[in-house]
Amino acid sequence: MWNLQGKRYFGPMRCIVTAGPTYEPLDHVRRLTNFSSGRLGSELANFLIARGHQVTLLIGEQATYKGERPMQTVQTFTTTKDLRDRLRAISAEQVDAVFHAAAVSDFGFAKVWVRSEEGAGSRFTLALPVANEVTHP
Repeated sequence: MWNLQGKRYFGPMRCIVTAGPTYEPLDHVRRLTNFSSGRLGSELANFLIARGHQVTLLIGEQATYKGERPMQTVQTFTTTKDLRDRLRAISAEQVDAVFHAAAVSDFGFAKVWVRSEEGAGSRFTLALPVANEVTHP
């Protein structure tokens, strides 16, 4: 790689880029999620690849951005725990830089109370603790 003055400053790096949303399942049908297309992380990964870096893209399964993904490795993730586990597995190898652009869920589900009322259907009360951080053990 070359800087603006034409001097070599470092070689290609092995990079991890996260992109897109996580979700936290309530049950087999419902989930708590956020909106993230995955575009920022995907474009960042493309930028790094164009400059000669080796990139692993970890992208949320629900990401909607369908742009080009020419990176060497693409893995999808679902929950915050799934993303954290994938990052831990990759970190066993040499990694030079990690770029977090994923929209990680702020909350998970701790407890769900279901109350049925005649004619009104079921009502849910949810306890939503702060979700585990991706970057902390």
